[in-house]
Amino acid sequence: MSKGASVLVAALCLLSLAIGLALSVGLWVLGVWSDVSRVEIVEFKSAYSMWYDDYVSIGDFLGNNTWIIYLVVENKGSVDVTITDVVINDKPIGAVKGVKEGFYFVSAKEGWVTFPYEGYPLLSGEKASIAVVVPGPDFNCTGKNPTGFNHDQIVRVGVKTKGGRICFATLKLP
Repeated sequence: MSKGASVLVAALCLLSLAIGLALSVGLWVLGVWSDVSRVEIVEFKSAYSMWYDDYVSIGDFLGNNTWIIYLVVENKGSVDVTITDVVINDKPIGAVKGVKEGFYFVSAKEGWVTFPYEGYPLLSGEKASIAVVVPGPDFNCTGKNPTGFNHDQIVRVGVKTKGGRICFATLKLP
């Protein structure tokens, strides 16, 4: 083999090595960037509560002397999220005294349904309506206040996603 041919082979080997390395680095950067650009952003569109001293029915709940907290949230992020829980005063629903896990609902095509145990999927750009039943003073005419919440009290309500993020809103119980 002549000297000129071996230089050409060496140059082609170096060139293919450089191209392979450049492609590897480029694909790695794209992979890192796509992970960084995937963002969970859940925002409240509205959050308010209403007091019902007469009987109110929502989902499979029927009761009186109760507040219902209505939440409308929107997924403004670039990825789909799953809402896994509702939080009141930094406690998950199941840990709030007097509020049962079956006391929160999500609006679906068939009306208000019990919040799914596995969470509620919220696609990017979609909104969801959530209702939380909070028993109040003299709940169901028992003479008791199971939650200890009172009229004109400020509460902090949030929704928690599967990714661990919590979006909060503050509202007043009428």
